[in-house]
Amino acid sequence: MSRLPRLLPPRPALRTYALITLVESAGNSLFIAGSAIFFIRVVGLGAAQVGSGLTLAALLGVATAVPSGLLGDRYGYRRVLLVSYAVRIPLFLSYLLVDGYAGFLLVACGIGLAENTGRAVQPAYITVLAEKDERISFIAYSRSVTNVGWAVGSLAAGVALALDSRTAIEALVVGNALAFVLVVLLLTRLRAGPSQVATDAAGSLTGLAGVLRDRSYLTLALLIGLLSVCSEFFTVGLPLWIVTRTAAPSWTLSLVLLLSTLLVVALQVAVSRRTDTLKGAARAGLYAGVVLFGGCLIMPVSADAGPVAATLVIVLGVVLITFGELYSAASSWGLSFALSEEGHHGVYLGVWSFSTQLMQALAPVVMGAVLVGGEYAGWLSFGAFFLAAGVLVVLVTRHADRVHEPV
Repeated sequence: MSRLPRLLPPRPALRTYALITLVESAGNSLFIAGSAIFFIRVVGLGAAQVGSGLTLAALLGVATAVPSGLLGDRYGYRRVLLVSYAVRIPLFLSYLLVDGYAGFLLVACGIGLAENTGRAVQPAYITVLAEKDERISFIAYSRSVTNVGWAVGSLAAGVALALDSRTAIEALVVGNALAFVLVVLLLTRLRAGPSQVATDAAGSLTGLAGVLRDRSYLTLALLIGLLSVCSEFFTVGLPLWIVTRTAAPSWTLSLVLLLSTLLVVALQVAVSRRTDTLKGAARAGLYAGVVLFGGCLIMPVSADAGPVAATLVIVLGVVLITFGELYSAASSWGLSFALSEEGHHGVYLGVWSFSTQLMQALAPVVMGAVLVGGEYAGWLSFGAFFLAAGVLVVLVTRHADRVHEPV
């Protein structure tokens, strides 16, 4: 018997959605890997302009999470997701026409709104695609596929950047837009399971009122949002730490990023097993806090070590932080699915997404100041913060289990 079917989701609809995830992540990675060079060399922007514009776009996008969930409940998750993908095609191509900061900011904000709209309704759409007992395993599988897509896109971008020409750099933008064309075609053809029962306007507002009254859910959304900050170590905290505070070789960052990606691809599904219950999901949140504390305890040792020792310490710290990210993601899916109300998954998961996106948007500023400026104290404060969040996840979940009806 071929081993390939065992590597794929069990049903055609889930396989199609996994392919959509792969194409989307590969296209995004293709663009992001060369975006800084594109904006600076082709568009002619300064580094500060690029940074400020993308930050504003990200913060604006965060605000769409809850409205997107409401729209998904009202008009259907697939329809909202399809629109969020379709509008990104002309928006990304518009970058080729931009010749100044104002145009760049306008396009970046449009893309930020579309991306965060899609990100907010994707988990809710999975509640329609997958059976209840498939949801956690499939979203974990999708995250592994996402990392494969990022690796493929990064490799393709590396080839284009090696050509070092304007045409090759612009091809990254076009390639990303074409990826979204394929995503739209695949999603248009995707028909799966029972149709979503859309709510009317009054029903949508009832769902919003319900989630805003649910203090256990809101508290857990905040705590998981805090734990999710660990993912920003790989984009902000770790690069700054390695470059400014350690004697590790310059290639160490590439090594540990590759290692982290491989761990997520290989282990996310396994780590997510038994998190489809409140108890299991809360336990994963506690594990996340503990291993993140361990990673933060070890990482500052690299500041006083030689090149080889520093590299080994960083690798060990990254392994622990990656496991923290794996457990945090699994806990997030288990808790958010279990505690959101049937018929109102969009607004419930939109609120959950808002918390996570907001924390991740604010994290870079805090990490830059605390980790690099505070050194040992900075890492230890982050570790204590993660450990406390993990413990509180268990305590709040116990309360939520008593006051929530099973869904």
